Amino acid sequence: MILLSGRVLVNCTDVNTFDFSTENKFTEGDAGYIYFQLVDQNKDAGMRPAGRRYTPAASATLTVTILSPDSAKTIARSAAQPFTGDLSIWRVAINSTDALKGTYSLQLALVEGSVTTRGVIKNALSVSPQTAAFI
Repeated sequence: MILLSGRVLVNCTDVNTFDFSTENKFTEGDAGYIYFQLVDQNKDAGMRPAGRRYTPAASATLTVTILSPDSAKTIARSAAQPFTGDLSIWRVAINSTDALKGTYSLQLALVEGSVTTRGVIKNALSVSPQTAAFI
């Protein structure tokens, strides 16, 4: 059984050029992508960080939900595999019009054939306000 999660990737330009991070940082109003690598946390539990890269079937689809304490601001988007050379790497778009401020976890729903595997990447996104103010 898969214990699905992910590692946040920054400075991601191809399958061999990226850095691991605990979060992806944006400023309110920025547009861009959150890159992450799927991992199975049931594998290599003794490693730091725990988990082994998980490569789903080529036909798999992934929905990412950016969880907000305000359910009216929760965002669900389809993720894409940006690099054909590594199907474990995915990205999801952040739009400049997204009403995001604060720290968010990403809820994952990976569909491979008739099987849906769910997971979460905790505190993967941090969005700072444009002006110095309380959130």
